[in-house]
Amino acid sequence: MHLADIEIPNWCDYPNANEFIWGCWSLTRGMVTGEPYCKECTEYKPRRSMEELVQELISKLSDTRMSIDNINQAIINAAKDNNSPYHDGFLMGLLVLHKSHCETLMKQLHDVKESIARSFIS
Repeated sequence: MHLADIEIPNWCDYPNANEFIWGCWSLTRGMVTGEPYCKECTEYKPRRSMEELVQELISKLSDTRMSIDNINQAIINAAKDNNSPYHDGFLMGLLVLHKSHCETLMKQLHDVKESIARSFIS
């Protein structure tokens, strides 16, 4: 058996848990016998229902969407008031922040997608 064949339990949030050197020592050495074994681990996350996962996704999307809307409004306001000597730098800063929020949104979507996928594995 290769370490890549070790299935990471859906309650485990340890990054790359099935890697021998940097992963979960207990998992890679065959000591994990079930969810109760891992409950005291800092990387343990209890199983969540599909409803809870979807609610988390909606909440993250809502928060990020609100941030993006606020940045969009600031960009619009700055574009209207281009008399400021800092106008171009301010606009560039807002665009960079906007891009960062969009990347955060995509990462959050990916994380929730992974959580949902792991919930179907076990």
